[in-house]
Amino acid sequence: SSAASDVYKRQVMDRTFNWFTFLASMIPAVLMGSVVYGVGSAFSTMRSLKLELRKNGVELERGLVVNRESFIPYENILTVSVKQGIFGRLFRYGKLIIDYGGRDQETIDYISVQAADRLKRNISSEVNYAS
Repeated sequence: SSAASDVYKRQVMDRTFNWFTFLASMIPAVLMGSVVYGVGSAFSTMRSLKLELRKNGVELERGLVVNRESFIPYENILTVSVKQGIFGRLFRYGKLIIDYGGRDQETIDYISVQAADRLKRNISSEVNYAS
């Protein structure tokens, strides 16, 4: 009887939920999902952006399925900046931010630092002429 109750207790203990095992098994899945999401969003952003400097402003066209077009006149542009995070400094990419009035801004992510600096110079020179 005692041996039978020991076997029963052991079976019950083996079936209890172990949070450590659960969390340890979820870490690779979360990491893999984060990598897939990051690569996918970077690819879709890079593949779906068209920026043109026009005579009187900046024209942006974005979207893979649904295109979103916007036009920012040079006289509305307040600042143009290039931002980089830690990984951006390591891999030489960043984001170009065009501020145009209050809280309105356009951000171009995952752009090479050289291209972002060139666009910043070109837009800033047009903004200076427009004002």
